Amino acid sequence: MLHRYCSQFLAYCELVDFSARSIQALTIRLNELANFLKIQRIRSVKKVRYRHLIDFTADYNAPSIHVTKSRVWTLRQFYHFLTLHRIIPENIATGLPYPKIEKTVPEFLTP
Repeated sequence: MLHRYCSQFLAYCELVDFSARSIQALTIRLNELANFLKIQRIRSVKKVRYRHLIDFTADYNAPSIHVTKSRVWTLRQFYHFLTLHRIIPENIATGLPYPKIEKTVPEFLTP
């Protein structure tokens, strides 16, 4: 069931002119989500809860902060698509917080 929604979502992303790199990132993160849900024994998108999304973004395979941000973005886009097409009643991913990525301070060489 999830595979069908994912393929429809990716086709939608191509239609609305997402970049090739964005579609590639979405594909990777949706495959990770599918593996996570398989481990959790969740077979339907309708049975996914907010707590599952939090566990996926923050803990699944010990992601870096950049992967976490990518996962949050993917889930927000995917669940927006699902609500837009009335597959689920509400977008549970809107409450997912983006992680704060600290800016690195460059180190300059001294004379």
